[in-house]
Amino acid sequence: MGHSDKCRTIWECLSRLVPERKGVAGMDENKSFDMGVAGSLTMVFLSLAMVFLMVSFYRRYKRLVDRKDQE
Repeated sequence: MGHSDKCRTIWECLSRLVPERKGVAGMDENKSFDMGVAGSLTMVFLSLAMVFLMVSFYRRYKRLVDRKDQE
C-alpha cells in the first residue's frame, strides 16, 4: 500500500470495500422516490401514534406535578 492508497475519510475507505453495481441508480442520481399509499399511511399512523404518546405523557406529568403541589 503506497501513500496514494490511503483513504482521507472513513466514507472513502468504506466505499472502496463495497463493489459498485452497474445498472443501479446511485444515491446522487436519484434523490427522490415514490413512497406510495402504504408509505403514506404508515407515516400518518406513526405521526398520530407519536402525538397520542406525547399527549399521554404530558397528562401524566401534569397529574404528577399537581399531586406534588397539593402535598
